[in-house]
Amino acid sequence: MPDEQIDLGNLYRMLRSMEDEGIVRSEWTDNAPGRAKRTYELTTVGKNLLDAWVRSLRSTNTTIARFLREYSGDTKGTT
Repeated sequence: MPDEQIDLGNLYRMLRSMEDEGIVRSEWTDNAPGRAKRTYELTTVGKNLLDAWVRSLRSTNTTIARFLREYSGDTKGTT
């Protein structure tokens, strides 16, 4: 939702938790104008976890699509 505000405190707590779990790593960078910023990147563990989530979402998507096709086929002519 474009008008929703992000709770930055919550976001950074989540990132810190993900770092503790080895999903992301972070480092401070000061090569951009302004104050130093912490940047995050996926670790190998994080990339593997993301890949697993994508596989699961694809499987779920396939199941839902099959259900919708079958549902549409079953309801034709019954309305």
